[in-house]
Amino acid sequence: MKLKIEKKEIWVAIEDEDGSSAEFLINPLSAKEIAVLLDIKNPKGRFQSQPFGTAYDYTITKWRKNIADWREVETEKGAPLACNEINKELLYLYNSKVKDKLVVAIEEIEISFEEEKKIEIKNS
Repeated sequence: MKLKIEKKEIWVAIEDEDGSSAEFLINPLSAKEIAVLLDIKNPKGRFQSQPFGTAYDYTITKWRKNIADWREVETEKGAPLACNEINKELLYLYNSKVKDKLVVAIEEIEISFEEEKKIEIKNS
């Protein structure tokens, strides 16, 4: 049996503290994808062979996978900023207000995706 739920990327608008806004294409990770990131093999939740040296390594790897693209993100001089691995990390490190709003949005999207899957399984 295959689930009918498709994982879809979702555009989310985030407003910065100066009133400007940008849009971010969020790629929600399933619980299975997150478990693969962590390499969790123990059902009690303990890590047997976590591939990351620090919690930061896991967090930034997940962040990079969650952010698929963005619009209206600019440098301080107003030039468009490319959505790449380095710039994703810089956004995470140096714009904490936007990061915090995005983390909340990502969590809400991932939770709703998992809830949809549970409902689909229950109804099948």
